[in-house]
Amino acid sequence: MTTFNKVNVSSRIKYYAGTAAAIGASPLPGSDAVLLTGVQTKMMYDIMKAYGINVGIGAVIEEILRAKVVSMLGKAVAGNILKMIPGAGSFIGGAVNAAVASSITYALGKGLCAAAEMICDNGWNSNSDMIAYAVRRSI
Repeated sequence: MTTFNKVNVSSRIKYYAGTAAAIGASPLPGSDAVLLTGVQTKMMYDIMKAYGINVGIGAVIEEILRAKVVSMLGKAVAGNILKMIPGAGSFIGGAVNAAVASSITYALGKGLCAAAEMICDNGWNSNSDMIAYAVRRSI
């Protein structure tokens, strides 16, 4: 991958992290889970596509990502509990969830870039078992 493409992918990860922060800041308890999963899945597809990895085998990666997202969303429970407190709880909970959602999405994007580089470096573009291994190892 060229330096330009790496810069482009890095800027897209920042975009998705910002989008995740906006979603996490929602004042409604539990309203962010489905949207965050969608944003992170779209980011995964964009990263793999940018690296030229066969997105058709994305089902393997998507299953791994779903398992990771479920555990990551569990870490945001504290923010959702705070959102249930009227007034300041909604603001503080939203701020906590925005920070958690943004950080996790950014780290996930960087991990997926590391996996994509491992996949490309080893010529595993069409080997679904090795792609799953690289993704599991990197995120």
